[in-house]
Amino acid sequence: NADWAKSDEMLTVDSLEVTPSLISLIRGDPVIDDIDVESPTLHLEGREQQPGNWMLPAMTSPAQNNAAAGEKREGGAPPVTVRQISVSDGEIQYLAPNTDIPWVLSLPSLEVSDDRIDLEAQVAAGTGDTGKALPVELSARYQPGFSDGQWKLNDIQARVNETHISGQLSLDTGVAPPALSGTLDSPSVNVSRLLTAIPKTPGADEEPGIAIPVLPALDGRVKLTVEQLTWDLVTLSNLTTELRLAEHKVTLADLSFGVAGGQVEATASLTSNPDVMTAEAQIKAQAIDLHDLGMGQSDGHILGAELDLGVDPVSQSATLLPRQLLDHLVIRQATASYQPKQAASAATTDLNFSLQRAGEPPTPALSVSGQFQGKPLNMTIEGAPFPRLLDGLETYPLQAQAQSGELTAWADSQLGAILSPATFAGKLVLKGSDGQDLERWVGTALPPLGEYRMSGHVSRDNQNWSATSLAGNIGTTTGVTGEVHFANTDQPRVNVDLSAERIELAQFTPENGGSSPTSDDKPSDDGSPLSTLRAFDGQLALQAETVVTPGGLELADLEVDASLQSGNLTITPLAFNIGGGSFSSTLRLNVADRPA
Repeated sequence: NADWAKSDEMLTVDSLEVTPSLISLIRGDPVIDDIDVESPTLHLEGREQQPGNWMLPAMTSPAQNNAAAGEKREGGAPPVTVRQISVSDGEIQYLAPNTDIPWVLSLPSLEVSDDRIDLEAQVAAGTGDTGKALPVELSARYQPGFSDGQWKLNDIQARVNETHISGQLSLDTGVAPPALSGTLDSPSVNVSRLLTAIPKTPGADEEPGIAIPVLPALDGRVKLTVEQLTWDLVTLSNLTTELRLAEHKVTLADLSFGVAGGQVEATASLTSNPDVMTAEAQIKAQAIDLHDLGMGQSDGHILGAELDLGVDPVSQSATLLPRQLLDHLVIRQATASYQPKQAASAATTDLNFSLQRAGEPPTPALSVSGQFQGKPLNMTIEGAPFPRLLDGLETYPLQAQAQSGELTAWADSQLGAILSPATFAGKLVLKGSDGQDLERWVGTALPPLGEYRMSGHVSRDNQNWSATSLAGNIGTTTGVTGEVHFANTDQPRVNVDLSAERIELAQFTPENGGSSPTSDDKPSDDGSPLSTLRAFDGQLALQAETVVTPGGLELADLEVDASLQSGNLTITPLAFNIGGGSFSSTLRLNVADRPA
């Protein structure tokens, strides 16, 4: 073995029996009838930024050895023909750099005859019987390439766990670098089950790393086809691609598959040489129905996207931490659209998205424009540096600014608010010139508000919304603090606990932004603030230092405790100071009837 390797021997064999063909030997044709190998163990070891112990000169300097190979074919001894090879209880161990536990490929049985190869194997992490192993089976017609360098596997029938694979492969070792070609097909691949069956990576309890080995100096093209690939709730159909190999590079070219009623076309490549690792991916998705993916969106909308992503060169290492890859992530293009399948209605959602990598350290910046349920929306969302994603998607911090008409909102929240919008919490600032745009988003009629700015902490638990630690001004109403709780049920319920320094009631009257009362012969309050009280139930606790009536009368130290249920309003008490004296009362009002 190499002098730097941990194992003394690269290959050990308990028993090796070779049976030559005496008749062929007499004729001058060297033929071996059978090679029987018992309990061989092959030790493969890698090292940081250096070739492993298996790297022979022909694999590291193909140009020089190509000429040498040609010389051997021209004037070398005749090749030896081996009619059958039998291996029992074999084992191949691979020890990655800076690790103590090897990956193990166990070979209970390997049979290679004149024209067939049959293999049973198991892949496990570590030696011994502990842990789980991934079963692998292979049966194929075999054509050795001792004489011409053309190694072939035809009529392949393989199984990896529950995944069946068929096809053919050929390897030409007569050229430099060696060339691989063929086709592989599978009727079905369940990625979730396959990942579950894969043995636990040695050292996985530590900070997880991604082992990307140095890719071999191979050339070639292999066509891959999978009729159905499933991963959790996502199903890909008719997946086709061509695996292209170049020196230290692998490419998935012309990758195509159907998903959720749409189509995805992509190309991806990975380069891993002894010095650096880099990656590229271009993806185009069309007409993806998110409702079919079980993401909870209403039916009738489709998603389209174009992505051009990459990973800048990263210094080669035995394992690359995800943080390193995210630090080197490049976003050249990331755009998407969420549009209705058919002609848009007035209340439809039609949005365009654009993701960029900005700032230092780099952070994601998402821009959203269009309309949401018929309401105009322009929004920017900025995240923390990319590596923070590894601390947990639910807690990844976000800062958002949104504009809808005259309504402006700023929010500090977390990615969980987008991934699970039914439950979230964050800080929110609202600013507007009146309440009309806010009313469209709230879905409940609001009185005229005037110019306002409010900040607070907002949380949602399904249909229940809460705004706490409120502070701000609403028109000429100043020093507003408190909290609001809203239940979006068939009959919305609003519980409000507020205090204010000064309230001017004139701003909430129809003359200051509300609709005008109707003018038919029948008395009506449809245009007054009282009509709003029919739209919801709730409670109000209000304290104000000063209240100014529309006529200019000032009330001091206002205290209101009100309850609204099914159009019946009860205020107990309604109290304030006026003209050096005090006033306290109880008010009951039935707004269920028209007029009130």
